[in-house]
Amino acid sequence: FVTENHTILILPDPNKKQAVTLKMLCRLLNSGAVDARFRRMSGTVSVSTKALRELPLPSASLVRTLFSNSQDDERMAEIAYERSGLAARKGGRK
Repeated sequence: FVTENHTILILPDPNKKQAVTLKMLCRLLNSGAVDARFRRMSGTVSVSTKALRELPLPSASLVRTLFSNSQDDERMAEIAYERSGLAARKGGRK
């Protein structure tokens, strides 16, 4: 990987059972649904670990179910947010 000022790595904790696979988490984090929510809450292009911790994500069980049955990450991410009660309102966060 290439980095400029700092790099944030997301690694699974080997001592804990993971709610979703790392690959599934990457698919979710790379979706437009997560990007839009992050941009609304962050207000900056830099990503911090604090902002990532505060980022509302849909339930792991929904992500696991939806992403395992589809390759349409964009649609599945939006559905997961909706079903988790985290659907975005126009002009702001819910």
